[in-house]
Amino acid sequence: MKITSVDDESMLFSMDIRFRQEWKDDRLKYATSNALKYITLDDDEYIWTPDLFFNEYKAYAHDTTRPNILLRIYADGSVLLSKRYSLVVYCPMDFSKFPFDHQKCALSISSFAWKENDLILAWNYEDPIHFAERVDSMLPFFKLRNYNTTAGDKETQTGIYEYLQLEMVFSRDLNQNLIRMFVPITMFAVVAYGVFWIDVKQFCARLLLGFLSLFAARSSIDSINEDTPAVSYITAIDVFAEISMTFIFAAVIETIFVHFLENRRRESEGTKTNIINDEEDAAVSKDLRSKLKQAKKWMIDNSTNKVDAVFKILYPLLYVTFQIIFWSVCLSYTY
Repeated sequence: MKITSVDDESMLFSMDIRFRQEWKDDRLKYATSNALKYITLDDDEYIWTPDLFFNEYKAYAHDTTRPNILLRIYADGSVLLSKRYSLVVYCPMDFSKFPFDHQKCALSISSFAWKENDLILAWNYEDPIHFAERVDSMLPFFKLRNYNTTAGDKETQTGIYEYLQLEMVFSRDLNQNLIRMFVPITMFAVVAYGVFWIDVKQFCARLLLGFLSLFAARSSIDSINEDTPAVSYITAIDVFAEISMTFIFAAVIETIFVHFLENRRRESEGTKTNIINDEEDAAVSKDLRSKLKQAKKWMIDNSTNKVDAVFKILYPLLYVTFQIIFWSVCLSYTY
């Protein structure tokens, strides 16, 4: 068996298989010498064969340069039939943990007409599935993590039929998504942190840096969304991207707010404010008025620096905390 592709956008996976079946038909017994172990044929039209089918979306049997079929009939009536197929199978996928997701895809085999008492299906060997070597190298975005085989029966309107199932677990390759998705968004959030270290008076430079980081992050997210499966629910990458965008947006808002405080400071320097009205002048000492004026001037002068100082600490602290929590949760996902 060879897995050729896993298409998460169409929710399909493709495979090439050599499908081997073994059964015993007493009508095919024949007398033979020790030298002749079996008879080999290249056509199965003239004997009974199981009417098995796959849960495929598309399928075709290989016939280049001749039909790829192996049919052996043994003297005791045992039959070995091997055919080569290419299958495209539908695989329902859940992308809520994308790109940390693990996808379970199943290939089912069942009889179309023979019910459970007429045709019994079983895996022939303890390990009946043999994958082609280096199967992971054939899948650029996924790795085959695990697989298992099961057997059972299912009830339909026409009766109960036995089935065999191969379930495969694919994990997404995180290395490519790390470079393509998480690193750029994190870099833009780090660049946005630079606005707090630019002088408050350089409002245009601070605002330009914030908006450039915001627009660059938004463009990067839009590019990521074009390459990811379209779903109606929130995924892990959505959470990471939108929270990072919130941090960048907060840097822009802080820049505007600090500029507003700076303008108020400048206005206070150009005008004289009466803190206490004339009716209270007689009751309030000159020293108290002087202290109140100094306190108000100090608060206005230092408010911009205080806001910047707070954001210089809170911004990296909260963003690093978010990164730690996000990666701790996502890397703990198991299938």
